[in-house]
Amino acid sequence: MEHPPNSGDDPDAWRMIRLYDDGKESFWGEASFPLKPGGTYDFPWHNAPRRQIIVCLNSKTEVTTGRGEKRTFGTGDCVLAEDTQGQGHCTRCTDGEGRWSIFLSLPDEDDAVVRLPDRRVACAFVLGVTVGSLAAATALGRHRG
Repeated sequence: MEHPPNSGDDPDAWRMIRLYDDGKESFWGEASFPLKPGGTYDFPWHNAPRRQIIVCLNSKTEVTTGRGEKRTFGTGDCVLAEDTQGQGHCTRCTDGEGRWSIFLSLPDEDDAVVRLPDRRVACAFVLGVTVGSLAAATALGRHRG
């Protein structure tokens, strides 16, 4: 399947190839999820809305905990956010580029146990998320020029 060249503008949707089935056979298709800019990225104290993995696609994002500890994350970094209660954290973009990220929701620990059959599957998952995030960041960089 051919994809049109990047226009240099910020993307308005995240488009991807879809593999789905009708209960009997598998098919190829396309899926599209709208993207919308959130403006300046400088958020005061807040919690993660649910357990989630956050994959950074660009920029530098500084996260501050309630104890004042700061860490900065950039392209390809993955963070497991589980601070769903209490004071929460502050986040801000430190390089003025805005923030593009992928948020992967996880089940609550009380609702389900995520089990991986062995270490190879866990390593493949982490490698896939990292490679995928770097590919998405590269594509986003082409959009920005």
